[in-house]
Amino acid sequence: MHGYGTDTEEMRQFADTLDEAAKTLERADKGLDASEGAARTHRRWDSGRELKGVTSAWEGEYARLARECRNLAEKMRTTRMSYAAQDQQTADELAALLHRHREAN
Repeated sequence: MHGYGTDTEEMRQFADTLDEAAKTLERADKGLDASEGAARTHRRWDSGRELKGVTSAWEGEYARLARECRNLAEKMRTTRMSYAAQDQQTADELAALLHRHREAN
């Protein structure tokens, strides 16, 4: 926890969680593609088309959500670094102020 009540470690963990969510979504997208391919090759072409018809609403959605998770993770990391830098700057300024005060007295 830092001076502004912001837990930058928690922010890092949240960004990591978003990255993991993106990986899960990408695996789901690949799994969906594999299922459609298997239905076409191991059963019959009609099965693949039927499965594709059912899953077409999801087409691209997994990839979009994965990109969104990665984008949010990057924003969280940028925010975390900004908070940490501001905390350090404030701490340095307060230390310098305290040092000057002690020298004056």
